[in-house]
Amino acid sequence: MDGKRCFADSEQLSLEGAELTPYNYVFTIDSRVSNNIVYNNHYFLDPDTRRIITHKVRDAATSLFQIQDFTRVQRP
Repeated sequence: MDGKRCFADSEQLSLEGAELTPYNYVFTIDSRVSNNIVYNNHYFLDPDTRRIITHKVRDAATSLFQIQDFTRVQRP
Protein backbone atom coordinates (compact mmCIF):
# COMPACT_ATOMS: atom_id res chain seq x y z
CA MET A 1 0.00 0.00 0.00
CA ASP A 2 1.28 3.46 -0.88
CA GLY A 3 0.59 6.53 1.21
CA LYS A 4 0.61 7.42 4.87
CA ARG A 5 0.34 4.56 7.36
CA CYS A 6 0.77 4.12 11.10
CA PHE A 7 0.99 1.20 13.47
CA ALA A 8 1.65 0.44 17.11
CA ASP A 9 1.81 -2.63 19.29
CA SER A 10 1.91 -2.87 23.09
CA GLU A 11 0.62 -5.06 25.89
CA GLN A 12 -2.63 -3.04 25.88
CA LEU A 13 -3.39 -2.78 22.16
CA SER A 14 -2.40 -3.07 18.56
CA LEU A 15 -3.25 -0.30 16.10
CA GLU A 16 -3.03 0.10 12.36
CA GLY A 17 -4.07 3.14 10.34
CA ALA A 18 -3.93 4.38 6.78
CA GLU A 19 -4.68 7.48 4.74
CA LEU A 20 -7.27 6.63 2.09
CA THR A 21 -7.40 10.19 0.73
CA PRO A 22 -6.03 13.48 2.10
CA TYR A 23 -9.40 13.91 3.85
CA ASN A 24 -10.13 10.33 4.97
CA TYR A 25 -8.19 8.16 7.42
CA VAL A 26 -9.09 4.71 8.80
CA PHE A 27 -7.86 3.00 11.97
CA THR A 28 -8.25 -0.48 13.43
CA ILE A 29 -7.59 -0.79 17.16
CA ASP A 30 -7.48 -4.19 18.86
CA SER A 31 -7.78 -3.58 22.62
CA ARG A 32 -6.31 -6.35 24.73
CA VAL A 33 -7.73 -4.62 27.82
CA SER A 34 -11.42 -4.47 26.84
CA ASN A 35 -11.32 -7.31 24.28
CA ASN A 36 -12.84 -4.99 21.66
CA ILE A 37 -11.87 -4.33 18.08
CA VAL A 38 -12.58 -0.73 17.16
CA TYR A 39 -12.84 0.50 13.57
CA ASN A 40 -12.55 4.29 13.24
CA ASN A 41 -13.09 6.33 10.11
CA HIS A 42 -11.85 9.95 10.38
CA TYR A 43 -13.31 12.20 7.69
CA PHE A 44 -12.47 15.89 7.40
CA LEU A 45 -15.67 17.65 6.31
CA ASP A 46 -13.80 20.96 5.96
CA PRO A 47 -10.57 22.43 7.38
CA ASP A 48 -12.24 22.99 10.76
CA THR A 49 -14.54 19.96 11.13
CA ARG A 50 -13.66 16.30 11.59
CA ARG A 51 -16.23 13.49 11.74
CA ILE A 52 -15.26 10.22 13.42
CA ILE A 53 -17.40 7.16 12.78
CA THR A 54 -16.74 4.29 15.20
CA HIS A 55 -17.77 0.66 14.94
CA LYS A 56 -16.87 -1.39 18.04
CA VAL A 57 -16.98 -5.21 17.97
CA ARG A 58 -16.77 -7.70 20.84
CA ASP A 59 -17.26 -11.48 20.56
CA ALA A 60 -17.99 -11.11 16.82
CA ALA A 61 -20.98 -8.81 17.50
CA THR A 62 -21.32 -5.05 17.25
CA SER A 63 -21.36 -3.48 20.69
CA LEU A 64 -21.40 0.18 19.61
CA PHE A 65 -21.89 2.48 16.65
CA GLN A 66 -20.94 6.09 17.30
CA ILE A 67 -20.59 9.28 15.26
CA GLN A 68 -18.79 12.33 16.65
CA ASP A 69 -18.14 15.71 15.04
CA PHE A 70 -15.25 17.84 16.27
CA THR A 71 -15.06 21.53 15.35
CA ARG A 72 -11.99 23.68 15.70
CA VAL A 73 -12.84 26.67 17.89
CA GLN A 74 -9.58 28.54 17.54
CA ARG A 75 -7.02 28.61 14.77
CA PRO A 76 -3.32 28.54 15.65
